This record gives sequence, structure tokens and C-alpha cells, in this order.
Amino acid sequence: MNWIQNRCDQEMYCLTSGILRLQLDLSWQPLWLTTLNQNVFTPDVWRARTLTKEIQAESDIIESSPLITQDLLGDDQAPNKILLITSEGEPAKVLRTLASSFLSMSTATFSKPNYLEIVPIGVDKAKALVKLANSLGLELSQVAALGDGQNDMEMLREAGLGIAMGNASDAVKSAADWITGTNDEDGVAQAVRRLVSSGLI
Repeated sequence: MNWIQNRCDQEMYCLTSGILRLQLDLSWQPLWLTTLNQNVFTPDVWRARTLTKEIQAESDIIESSPLITQDLLGDDQAPNKILLITSEGEPAKVLRTLASSFLSMSTATFSKPNYLEIVPIGVDKAKALVKLANSLGLELSQVAALGDGQNDMEMLREAGLGIAMGNASDAVKSAADWITGTNDEDGVAQAVRRLVSSGLI
């Protein structure tokens, strides 16, 4: 895995070989941890070992399919995200423990209660929003952002107008300026209509 470390020395967005070894080598973990669905993302490819119902649901949402392979580190691109998925309920509690164990080497945050996202330290949606705004010649005060997950909280605080979806947790809603409808209620469309009617866009 020397190629991973070499790429990480050059590209700050990638995960280090240490965190990859810790997460991808399940031999040291209790048997119940092997029920975790491991997903590894590079800029070009999403890799998973099996197509579980949870991974299929994610695939349907984002309209993209993973490459099913036993080799999660299959090319010379340094991974920039690991996504751990469990079934909902009791199995998801283990993700809280895992998140704490990864904090010294990465940023671990939740997009759903059973989705743990592991990314390089210093990477979050707020920083991406700043970069996007700069590229468009906008001040953050001119930007609205919508989100519903824990991994959206920094972005909602950073944006000029943070809008939480109605299905978001109370913690996410507390980070926002507005609360719109849920995903099932077309909350994004509701937010856009409110922005237009308020003369903000």
C-alpha cells in the first residue's frame, strides 16, 4: 500500500494507509462487526464487496452503481472516502464506537444513523461550499444550503442561509436558519419557492 501513502503525500483529500488498514482489515474485529458493509470511494469508482439491500437503496438514491469486487483498493487512485453501512436499529450502534476510534486519523461523521462516512481530517461540506462559492465569485452570505444529515451541520452554519429538511434530527435543525418540509414532502422545492417569494433569488 505504499502507493496510497505516496499519493496522500501529494493530495490532501485522500485517506492515509493507516486508516485504510484499520478499517479494511476485519480480522481483528469481533464477529458481529463483519456485518458492516464496507464501501470505498475514489474520485472515479465506488467499490463494495457485496450488493446488500442497504447498498442497493443507496445506489437507487444517487443513481450510481458500485463496482462489486473483493479488492476494495483495486487501482492506483488513493481513496478519499470510506462509507460503512449497517442495517438500521441495533446494528447501527456499533458505528458510534467505530467513529470514536477513527477520530485521531480521520473525520468520521454520519449522513444517516446507519451511514458512517470516514474522510480525511479537515474535509467537510462547509469547506467544499466555500470553494464552490469562491469559484462562482459569490460571498457565503449570498449562498443558501440545504441538508438533513449530521455531515451537513458545518455547511448549514457556514452558509448565509442554512435550511434543514423537515426529516432532519433536532441537532441538524438547530444548526439551520430555516426548516423546510421533509424529503417526502418535496422540501427542497418548498425551500426554493420560499426563497423566490421572499425575494432572495
